[in-house]
Amino acid sequence: MKYYFDTEFYEHDDRVEPISIGVVCEDGREFYAELRSRADVEQMMPWLKANVAPYLTGPVSTATDIQKGLKVLVGNDPKPEFWAFWGAYDWVVLCQLFGGMLQLPKGWVYKLKEFADLKIRIPEYDGQHHALTDAHAMLAAVNDARR
Repeated sequence: MKYYFDTEFYEHDDRVEPISIGVVCEDGREFYAELRSRADVEQMMPWLKANVAPYLTGPVSTATDIQKGLKVLVGNDPKPEFWAFWGAYDWVVLCQLFGGMLQLPKGWVYKLKEFADLKIRIPEYDGQHHALTDAHAMLAAVNDARR
């Protein structure tokens, strides 16, 4: 099963800090969670304040809650494929939510697929940066490419 995902994050010193994560399965199931509140993001760099903060809806989840939610979403899938658009940082954020790459559930490692490498075009959008909206856009782009 393919899992299209996106995160919103910020770089702070030498860390990548998660703000939110959105995942959509090819069968339409989805997961969304926020790790930072709108108020938290309002205190960050101007770009995040303008492009991410307005779309945060809360409530704030813990990494443990997100781990549980993602495990439920993926279930017993032995070889999940995580797809992202320019997703290197997104993959780092996903790994960090589990405590690092080596703590990911079995079979989740090295399954990242890049839209850019596959020449699948993601439609332009109005500047909204919302992890679940972006994950849905990836699924739609794949479905359009199949037609």
